[in-house]
Amino acid sequence: MAARSGERRLLLQRLPARKDGAAWARAGNPVGKGLPSGAGAGRGVASRVSSGGSGSLSLLRGVKGPRLAMGIFSVFVVNKAGGLVYQLEHYAPRAETEKTFSFPLELVLRPHDERLLVAFGQRDGIRVGHAVLAINGAEVSGRFTADGKDVLEYLANPAHYPVSIRFGRPRLSSNEKLMLASMFHSLFAIGSQLSPEPGSSGIEMLETDTFKLHCFQTLTGIKFVVLADPRQSGIDALLRKIYEIYSDFALKNPFYSLEMPIRCELFDQNLKLALEVAEKAGPFGPGL
Repeated sequence: MAARSGERRLLLQRLPARKDGAAWARAGNPVGKGLPSGAGAGRGVASRVSSGGSGSLSLLRGVKGPRLAMGIFSVFVVNKAGGLVYQLEHYAPRAETEKTFSFPLELVLRPHDERLLVAFGQRDGIRVGHAVLAINGAEVSGRFTADGKDVLEYLANPAHYPVSIRFGRPRLSSNEKLMLASMFHSLFAIGSQLSPEPGSSGIEMLETDTFKLHCFQTLTGIKFVVLADPRQSGIDALLRKIYEIYSDFALKNPFYSLEMPIRCELFDQNLKLALEVAEKAGPFGPGL
């Protein structure tokens, strides 16, 4: 106990003092222990403490700092045949870079899959594989500007310079999303067949350094897929909540046909609400 009191006094001596004689300590240090629920480490909570002669600490107030950038990126629903029947982009962090260029253009652009991609000359946050998203503030669709001009021909004319170009990760088209859903359906089946034990559930999670893919397959073969931040908690409960929403607002809709695309306003509204609850509260509690 004496050693711990000495450590606390040493910590308070290192903290910058305020005019009223108090000091501030960040949550996660020894002085942050015993904080109330919701004010733990990782949320940037600052605790104002005052030191007594015995080295005791008293918590006076908590200040909420910036929240960690966690989130749920997108949701997919794949039918038992591998067709994409629903897709929602909930939150898509985009790293876009806009720069003004003079003639001649220092980057090499080449068309690929109906897009203009950077093939050579990455610099200032612009990387090989980034697509041209806008020119002079006007959105670019594939290889053409909003008014129908060919982007390569426009950039080849010196009279159009200086020109401002915005680059970023290419957006997936509807056809590409359908193709990726079908590919994941095949990988799911392969994963089940590769299992050394019979009755494998297939792929339940794929992990990368920037996101996690979570999958839940029902007994009828419908797959619910969620892409989320690796630090996001409560995804297993969220997947079952999405299944519940699907049962209540899609299957019970008299105008919905099985295995067909889901177009239901109530399904959309309740799904978005469930995603917001999952992001803010983590695991679902009873009655949600």
